[in-house]
Amino acid sequence: MKKGILRDLYSGFESFFYGLKGVRERKLRTLIIIPVLLSVVVMVLIFFAAGNLYDLLLEHYLPDKSGFFIKTLRTILWVMFWVGFILLNAFLFTVLANLISSPFNAVISRRVLVDLLNKRMEDSGGIITELKRTIPSELRKILYFLPRWIFLLILGFIPVLNIIIPFLLFLFTAWSFGFEYLSYPMENDGIYFRDQLEMLRKRRYAVIGFGAAVSLGMSIPLINLLVIPVSVIGATHLWVKMDESRV
Repeated sequence: MKKGILRDLYSGFESFFYGLKGVRERKLRTLIIIPVLLSVVVMVLIFFAAGNLYDLLLEHYLPDKSGFFIKTLRTILWVMFWVGFILLNAFLFTVLANLISSPFNAVISRRVLVDLLNKRMEDSGGIITELKRTIPSELRKILYFLPRWIFLLILGFIPVLNIIIPFLLFLFTAWSFGFEYLSYPMENDGIYFRDQLEMLRKRRYAVIGFGAAVSLGMSIPLINLLVIPVSVIGATHLWVKMDESRV
């Protein structure tokens, strides 16, 4: 049993690196570059909007900049704001980037499936058609995972429990990432949310192994911009391995 668990963990983790090879394919380049650029633009706009709004709030509530105490307080508040924003940004960027890239990810996964299975698949109708399908799917996943993630964070404030919560958070985050990207090839095969949950729970260790690799990639600044398409390609490879009867 232990060998089976380790094999699944390794199989999932290894599949992420297949995505690193696949992301260099020329035919996928446009599908990768466009959502990355859109995500960067959106995050830059949020960055400046949040900074300007916070500055307006400080001007309203702490208009007098002449006193030493006020100057010190404003500096402390700015430091707290940017630290909080940077911490939130890691989560916010992932959510927004996944929403923005979701229709592109579906097409990427479909093309990788065609290559891996060496057979034609029914045309999905392009990015606009995928947009209508993938955005509701992404929102459903967010509504499923976010409350559970917040619940674990809250448990982290309880003495004794807070010793194991970081480990549980890592496992849950890995599971969430694994599910997120495996959903693309599964939806391309006509398998949707509830059935995805049921099927992936049976291969949870492979999902967690893959998600752990994604989590590590997401933690590296700048590199995390390319982790989404890498993860989609890697997850598609993992899905084909999970369903070996098709190959």
